[in-house]
Amino acid sequence: MSGIAEKLFTFLKNEFGNPRFCHWGYPIWIMSVMLAMIYTGECLAVKWGAPVPTTSLVGFSVLMILNVFFCLILPAFGLCKGFEEKIIGEYSGAGVLVTAFASGFPLMLISSSLHNICAWLWLRMDLKIIFPAFFYTGGTASSQGFILSLITETILPAFGISVFFYGLLWSRFRSREKLMGIIVIAVFYTFYSLNVLNSSAILVCGLWFGLLRYRSGNIFAPFLCMLGMKTAELTLTSVLTKVDITTIQTYSDIPQTYLYASVPALFLGGVLLYFIKVLMDNFGYSYFSDLHGVDSDKMSEEDMAIPAFVRGLCPALFAGTLILVALNILVLKGAHI
Repeated sequence: MSGIAEKLFTFLKNEFGNPRFCHWGYPIWIMSVMLAMIYTGECLAVKWGAPVPTTSLVGFSVLMILNVFFCLILPAFGLCKGFEEKIIGEYSGAGVLVTAFASGFPLMLISSSLHNICAWLWLRMDLKIIFPAFFYTGGTASSQGFILSLITETILPAFGISVFFYGLLWSRFRSREKLMGIIVIAVFYTFYSLNVLNSSAILVCGLWFGLLRYRSGNIFAPFLCMLGMKTAELTLTSVLTKVDITTIQTYSDIPQTYLYASVPALFLGGVLLYFIKVLMDNFGYSYFSDLHGVDSDKMSEEDMAIPAFVRGLCPALFAGTLILVALNILVLKGAHI
């Protein structure tokens, strides 16, 4: 019996312990465990009647600070030993960063349009609105509340997402695996968000952030794009606004003007984003071919230091994926409200 226990302990240590060479599957396992703990804490706070409601701005801010720090920032800086410089990437100029920020405007049009259309379709099928795991209602009327919401809803998550998904995870894919990395990271970013209703919009954003990381060579581009999206959301209210899902119960509660604005905005955002993609592609081809054209041997050596893609397909990844799927199912059932 002791032999079986020893083998089990060795297996768990080898598969779920911190690997000697960090692969892309292990950070997802750590993030999923931390996220499960925070979501469980939120559900218990609702069940036991916490003095500060989790759907208030203060309660939301506390949850988001815990979420970003323990799920994203702490794992990112704790697992990057030996390849810290790969997390941030290299500075490739101000022009590409300005372009990345500007891309947040058409991306906001796409994201908000998908949000409005999905909310309408969901209610049109006589289904109840699904609230994300972390959200708040009210509290932004004062300048202090607005600043707090801006920090905990946009700036802090944007930093954490950029560092973890497009820093740590991105650095664990070899050069020829980057396109696969864009897809993988976008999928797990969608799972992490615990926002079932907005899954399509989040997936599109995740794919675009990955493209920005690929073409710019650093995490500043996706970070600035997220800030650009928030800036667009605040300044383009006369063009397109998101449906407030906390105030609607049936599809008839959504004014038709939201749908009339969402369809053309979705098309316009797609066209603008395509032209920005062409600019980013051209920049990426010229900048990185000039910079690394004579350093192919060096890049090959750097790639060899990164575990192969299949190494990330480990028991820890599958366990983390199951946790994320289970959390999204709980969100779908409204366990947190």
